[in-house]
Amino acid sequence: MDGVFGTFLHADGSTNGGEFQVNTTWVNKQMHPTVASDGSGRFLVAWTSFIGGSSSFDLFAQRFANASQLQAMAAPFVYLPFITSNGVYQPTIVVTWPAQSGLPVDHYEVYVDGSLSVSPVTNTWTMTAASGLTASSTHTFQLAAVGTDGSRTPLSAASTATTWGGYNWGGIPFEWMASYYGMDSSLWPPANSSLGQGAPTLYQVFLTGGNPKDPSTWLHTSLEVTHAQGQPVYLLHWNTQPGLTYQVQTSSDMMTWANFQSPRFAADVSDVVPVPNNNLQYYRLVRLP
Repeated sequence: MDGVFGTFLHADGSTNGGEFQVNTTWVNKQMHPTVASDGSGRFLVAWTSFIGGSSSFDLFAQRFANASQLQAMAAPFVYLPFITSNGVYQPTIVVTWPAQSGLPVDHYEVYVDGSLSVSPVTNTWTMTAASGLTASSTHTFQLAAVGTDGSRTPLSAASTATTWGGYNWGGIPFEWMASYYGMDSSLWPPANSSLGQGAPTLYQVFLTGGNPKDPSTWLHTSLEVTHAQGQPVYLLHWNTQPGLTYQVQTSSDMMTWANFQSPRFAADVSDVVPVPNNNLQYYRLVRLP
């Protein structure tokens, strides 16, 4: 078994401190390490590991960062669920961002319209009427991360969102319908109408953040079978909308569903999770509000 180790060097090539371990597992061999740095106190180490499968290697990586040089975060993701209570629209904006995994972050700060609003420890926050939110109002959101040593990153770039006006078409905001089908509501398809043979309904496409006129944006799942160490590995794939959170659910009869693992934040346009191969069941994806 081999490991991946590193050491810091001075400009003259002499060592600065002892070795530190990069890999976190000793299964099989860790080989072909390579390193890259962004010049801002952060670097990434990548390596391969033989798993005994028919196609040889997997690729692994570990990132490191200087705790005293936390970098500004990217602009947060914002999305607009359509929530009603007794038929009345409840203005809501959900603000999310990728968790700064592996970095010494104590909590985050969410700035609304330039002023600090909340300091959550998780990577999501929901703004509601209790926070002063009203229908048809526009707001900007920025982020900062606060380190365990009290250091604070610069503010991120801003994201902007405008709440719905409150009128809905079978649970879909009028503004959303008008953006795809024009202002004449007499030409709008019913919210519960299917978009094609075996396709989701219009309402389901809205809920999952898709474009009703672009099937590639609808939520699709697939189960891929690959092999590792001579054993089948089942991978559940699905397309995602960055900034949203998805929950994998499983069932044996397609009537009673249970959550499979924890909710998964989407930082990109797709995701994948391995599922058990000794007790295959039905799987589905739910976008969390």
